[in-house]
Order: sequence, then C-alpha cells, then structure tokens
Amino acid sequence: EPAGPPQHAMLQAARPNPFQARTVLPYDLARPGLVELQIYDVSGRLVRSLVSGAMQEAGHHSIEWDGRDASGAATVAGLYFGRLEAGGERDVRRLARIR
Repeated sequence: EPAGPPQHAMLQAARPNPFQARTVLPYDLARPGLVELQIYDVSGRLVRSLVSGAMQEAGHHSIEWDGRDASGAATVAGLYFGRLEAGGERDVRRLARIR
C-alpha cells in the first residue's frame, strides 16, 4: 500500500480477475471530487454504473461488482472494462468474467 496520498485517480487491478460471481474494484483518488465508475462490455455498451456522480474524499476506495447488469441480470462470460472518471482524469481496467 502506498505511503502517501495517491498522485492520480487510478483504478487498481480487480480482485479476483478473472472472476466468476463477484470481484472487487479498488481505486485511488488524488483529490476529493465527483466519481463515476462504470462497467462496459467489449462493444462499448454500458453494462452497469457502480458509482454515479458521488462526492468522495481523496484516498483509497473500493467497490464490489456482483457481475450483474443494470437490470439485475447476470452478465455472460467474457471481457468487460471498468472505467473510472474523477477529477478530470480517466482510467480503464480490463475484467474477465468466467463461468
């Protein structure tokens, strides 16, 4: 774990990844502000919004994704992308869902 506050908004590697039922997406914020964290499929469609315009403090955060889409249906096995937007910065990480 880093000693000081993070220098940039950064999405860390999901744990576990690949995942079956659920995964945790850790992320760091360099400064307080509005946060968006969404899951997209490989065709670029929004699958689920995990954090939507929430005001959060600087530092380390994490959120769990249960592998479900916005309607509550289980997503299919395949590649997904987590996208963090905060403080004018953007970071993307690849997620692999397996059966």
